[in-house]
Amino acid sequence: MAVVFLAEPPVINGIPDPNLLRLPGRNFTDVDIIRTREKPAEVHYRLAYGTDFLYIYVEALGDKLTYNDRAYQKGDGFHMVVARAMAGNPPSNEFYAVACSAVDRPPAT
Repeated sequence: MAVVFLAEPPVINGIPDPNLLRLPGRNFTDVDIIRTREKPAEVHYRLAYGTDFLYIYVEALGDKLTYNDRAYQKGDGFHMVVARAMAGNPPSNEFYAVACSAVDRPPAT
């Protein structure tokens, strides 16, 4: 599936711009489960690029957010690696590691 080119970078605020909903939804091909017996959340992503950015919008189904320090290590967040593919599929020496957690707690009521 081709990656869509965007002439302008999108606003990054956690909500996709309506025109970005046209980007095809994709499934992750590899999911590693670390130190848990829980079934992983259903997660999809949308992907685009521009002349000076890579846009990855990740969405997951869930009942609520859990606010843990370094949640990507405790099962409430995620981490992913975007790597340059190498001929023959050896480990890459060019990559970005991205880790995400819910960090903005709602105000106490």
